[in-house]
Amino acid sequence: LGTRVVALFGPTLHEHTGPWGEGHTVVQALRPPDHHAYRRTGAGRYLDALSLDAVVPAVFDALSVTAPREASPA
Repeated sequence: LGTRVVALFGPTLHEHTGPWGEGHTVVQALRPPDHHAYRRTGAGRYLDALSLDAVVPAVFDALSVTAPREASPA
């Protein structure tokens, strides 16, 4: 379909679940030791590690626009 995806990954491996194809971006702050880390206690730490500093630029890149800049003081 030609839609670019920004996929946020926590305690799973994107190689097992996608996204597949060209032009997609995977954002994952911590890589789990295996695909089934989501089944273990403490799996939330993988998602908790994601930051806006990593996600926002990936989204703007996928949208092919420039991130807004902070206004400079007048």
